[in-house]
Amino acid sequence: MYSERSLTDGIERPPEQFFKQYRPKNPTKGGAQKLTADALGFGRDQVKAFEKKLSN
Repeated sequence: MYSERSLTDGIERPPEQFFKQYRPKNPTKGGAQKLTADALGFGRDQVKAFEKKLSN
């Protein structure tokens, strides 16, 4: 399964919190941020890194 939500913020979240709406003012109380709005292509790079891990 692939999710658009980032795991790179270092905040541990239970599954029911992970998919909630992201709260930029208090990220620990909200869900994980989505990568689709990232104009620099970080989400695309993350998918490529994941595909590389799967192929090894």
